[in-house]
Amino acid sequence: MVSLADYADREQAYVKHVLLESYLERLVHKVASSYNEVAYVDGFAGPWQSANERFEDTSFGVAVERLATRQGYMEAE
Repeated sequence: MVSLADYADREQAYVKHVLLESYLERLVHKVASSYNEVAYVDGFAGPWQSANERFEDTSFGVAVERLATRQGYMEAE
């Protein structure tokens, strides 16, 4: 879960990341049940101003974490 403390002066990114967390896993589950491969593209993922070294407060960090929870659909590297 994203933490509001990591989003000082970039609250709009917090809102986006909360939305990603709430729907991305379910979306991939529904789409991946029909297809062997799924490509996820975030056209608005930068510039990154991460407040931590694990990039947990970036769009790609949230997406990788959410997609990786769907075992069999994506392997986190």
